[in-house]
Amino acid sequence: MQIYIDDMAVEARMGESLLAIVQRLGLDSQDLSKRPLAADLGGEVFTLNYVPCREQDKLPASVGFRERRGIRRSKGRISLIRYGENRGQRVYDRTLLFVFLLAVRELFPEAHVKVNYAIGAGLYITVKKDTPLVRSEVDALRRKCKEIVAADYVLERKRLDIDEAIAFFEKDGQTDKVRLLNYRQFTFFDIYRHGDYVDYFYGEMCPSTGYASVMNLQYEAPGLFLLRPSAKDVNKPSTYVKSPRFAAVFAESDRWAGLMHCSSVADLNDMVMNGSVRELIRVNEALHEKRFAEIASEIVARGARAILIAGPSSSGKTTSANRLCTQLRVLGKTPLLFSLDDYYKDRSLVEPEPDGTFDYEHIKMIDVERFNEDLSALLRGESVEPPVFDFATGRSLPGGKTIRLTADTPLIIEGLHALNPQLLTPEIDPKDVFKLYVSALTTLNGRAAPEAPRSGLSHPGRHRGTDPHHVGQRPAGGAPVDLSLSGGGRRHLQHRLGLRAGRAQAAHLPPAPVRGPHQPLLRPGPQHRQVPELRPGRLGGGRDTPHQHPQGVHRRQHLLSQAGGGDLCVRPFPSPASRWGSFC
Repeated sequence: MQIYIDDMAVEARMGESLLAIVQRLGLDSQDLSKRPLAADLGGEVFTLNYVPCREQDKLPASVGFRERRGIRRSKGRISLIRYGENRGQRVYDRTLLFVFLLAVRELFPEAHVKVNYAIGAGLYITVKKDTPLVRSEVDALRRKCKEIVAADYVLERKRLDIDEAIAFFEKDGQTDKVRLLNYRQFTFFDIYRHGDYVDYFYGEMCPSTGYASVMNLQYEAPGLFLLRPSAKDVNKPSTYVKSPRFAAVFAESDRWAGLMHCSSVADLNDMVMNGSVRELIRVNEALHEKRFAEIASEIVARGARAILIAGPSSSGKTTSANRLCTQLRVLGKTPLLFSLDDYYKDRSLVEPEPDGTFDYEHIKMIDVERFNEDLSALLRGESVEPPVFDFATGRSLPGGKTIRLTADTPLIIEGLHALNPQLLTPEIDPKDVFKLYVSALTTLNGRAAPEAPRSGLSHPGRHRGTDPHHVGQRPAGGAPVDLSLSGGGRRHLQHRLGLRAGRAQAAHLPPAPVRGPHQPLLRPGPQHRQVPELRPGRLGGGRDTPHQHPQGVHRRQHLLSQAGGGDLCVRPFPSPASRWGSFC
């Protein structure tokens, strides 16, 4: 069978894996930046252990053979995935974690591992066992990881029935996985294994453990950092850089999760199903409000007159600014809100990128000189007319409104560039400035198996904090920040509700109070999705999304209702025709 790998035509032999074909074509490399880690077949990531043409796919000689799904979808055109892609980095991270977890299993069989969060290029991991983890044990883990990499064990992937997987992890004592798998929507479950060690990850891994050669471990009591490849040179592990403020925020998030009795998605699912999720939201809101009150008190105590709020897009900067305003009002202040977005330069004055777009994450887009002139004048007690930026026309226009600060009027400035070291000139007295970083960070464990926590906030391949001209998805280069705040606004808790062998799954919409036998689980009304054509999803896969109907939750041809005893039961929808939208 002829296939194309990176546009190179090659004949795939019977039983030959993609890895063998890649090596035959001379495309493999020990350089991590060039080495293929996985393959893209029709937009889907496949392991290089994938075999395009198998013996069991043979048909009578007159017919040939049956094409596998991946080959059929990609029409035989395969693209190799390398570390330079985000997908390649995730493949590598999963493999690296598998190596680390296997090392822990061999050295400390009874230990419980928790992958907590990512800071920079490192994953902070705790290993709970009879005695606290010490530096010598981390050194032993490092040596064991290198042994496993040198052994180059093949990573075998196997698909299990969901009940078989639950039974296995239950027997293995991994109750956290069992709880989360009880909410899984699909009837199958993919695992990776070596010997008697079995684990699973949400996505493909490298063909063998030998690929995860670039790594290091750094002891940081009470746990350790698993360091991934450096952004500057992917063939060397990252250098450990302490980030005490980020670590403190994550520790606070852990403490909050404990207060709310919600440290994992399984806990959250349980709360949705037993109706206590509203209490979780109330407690979470109260914790945030208390934190804003503490920040406001510190601002007043310091006598700061300009509060700079920065953070990634959609992190809650504006929401945080407004909530902080409320708390400052309580303390007798009359704060003014100020947006850095209004200080963008006219697009006609800025050279566009090679593709013709404008990089608003670059400090060159901000009129730094005008901003500092206005801020200095305001801090001196003078009146200023701030500009207004019109994004439709790309022009800076007169604001038409004059503002002036008094002793009781702090200025709250929010924007992507608020913490950029190049924003403020030396003329601004640092004592007048209070810096606040806002980000939607959380330690909520969303995985039954440990997988590298991923976000654009911290991964070395996507983090721009090393470039002083860019915003940086966190304070660049350890720039001084007075406070970091996790999460700025209300986050809606949404879950999904599915059916598989009578097992209750999580739901998209919040449950309504149960009032009696066979009452609808979800309220009818404006939340009901108006879908003109409702088709059932893939059989057994559960990919279709439930939606609301006046008689309950409509999924395929079923309604999900709440029985009087609190158990979930399935009853047929009144008419099979409704699957095609007659009732919706």
